[in-house]
Amino acid sequence: MLEIQEGLESIAKKQARTGWFQSAKYPDGTPVSLVAVANEYGHGSTPPRSFVRPTIEQQRNTWINLLKQGAQAVANGEKTIEQVLELVGLKAAGDIAKTISAIQSPPLKESTIKARERRYAKKGKRGNLDKPLVDSALMINSITAVVEDR
Repeated sequence: MLEIQEGLESIAKKQARTGWFQSAKYPDGTPVSLVAVANEYGHGSTPPRSFVRPTIEQQRNTWINLLKQGAQAVANGEKTIEQVLELVGLKAAGDIAKTISAIQSPPLKESTIKARERRYAKKGKRGNLDKPLVDSALMINSITAVVEDR
């Protein structure tokens, strides 16, 4: 019984965080987390293109089941708490990235598409002109998870 109590106490001391952390920045120094929030909720003339909240709503039960399976693996001595939390955190990051890649609306404004065309031509680069949220792919590629003490 003491081992179970100690296990529960150690779980309560850890957390998994999924998102964009301080090191994730655009070349101009803008934090990716700031751009993610602006897109999630909308900002100024940019309409909301939510990807975090819908993913949480759709995947919550999957993540809870992973935690339950992980708790059993911890109890059986097969995994550590940190391994389970990392697994769930990275699953959440992957699920959010999938949602970002699936978003098609609201469509980009014509002015945004034209600006991309000019920027791509200037850099000799090709890219997706009309797909929201993936202009540089930095946001979708830098979402991650960490396990830390509470």
